[in-house]
Amino acid sequence: MKSIFLVNPISGRGHLDAYARLYSRAFIELGYRVVLVAETDADAPGYLARSAVSQASSFSFVSFAQAMASRTEEPEAIASVASGTGEPSERANMSALLRARLVWQEDGPTGILLRFLTVPRRFARALIPESVRLALVRLRREVFRLLSHYRAVRALRNSFNPDAGRIPFRAMLQYVRKARLILKGSPPDLVVFLYLDLMAEGPNNVAVLDSAESAPWVGILFHPRLAEKPQAGIERYFESRNAHGGIFLVPPAIDIYAKAAPRLKFALVPDVADLEFSAELPRVAERL
Repeated sequence: MKSIFLVNPISGRGHLDAYARLYSRAFIELGYRVVLVAETDADAPGYLARSAVSQASSFSFVSFAQAMASRTEEPEAIASVASGTGEPSERANMSALLRARLVWQEDGPTGILLRFLTVPRRFARALIPESVRLALVRLRREVFRLLSHYRAVRALRNSFNPDAGRIPFRAMLQYVRKARLILKGSPPDLVVFLYLDLMAEGPNNVAVLDSAESAPWVGILFHPRLAEKPQAGIERYFESRNAHGGIFLVPPAIDIYAKAAPRLKFALVPDVADLEFSAELPRVAERL
């Protein structure tokens, strides 16, 4: 049975939780094994039980907290995600000289310069426990969110770091990897990001998506940039080799993105909402 990992980067916000529940049900009924990776389960198990989905046993949930607490490791560590360079894991056994020669052949002087900048950062990150790193990322994102109410701060932030306050793909892929190890399953056949709008677009994020760790992926983009600003550039994560396409709620975006990225597939889906009624109907619902 093929598996789909649904990644909800900002669960607990209502609307995206409805997407997590309903997409879980839809994929299960299509015959897939579904793993929801998020901060909370969005009451997906309860929803599946109430909906009498016969294949509900094909659903699993792993929280971010469970993934962070897990110390399960793969037999062979994957070096590419740790480095953020997207290099295949077999390069970990090469000598520094051979790796440098390979980088020079593939990326030229620019690639060598980038390695001089990223490798020290990689070793510095390795000294900090993962739970501390993720806590610092969340704190930084929250600070930027609070400061972003000021126009001058937004302009300054975007000038120096367009990804400031955005969600890094690195963290989400770490959650996916650890969820797979906790469940003792095979790599996902497809990762579906339920929210691309706040995901980071910088080169390091594209490299992480291209790494040996990453799986084929698609994602929902609620506000496609090219549909709102035709002269803008396409979201850079769509340049990832592992990107298979995007899901839109905006009909005009389909043709625009199909022309901008012809190797990818883009699909239109309806907006969804949870149509369950509470035990006690609101008065207006009773009148209707």
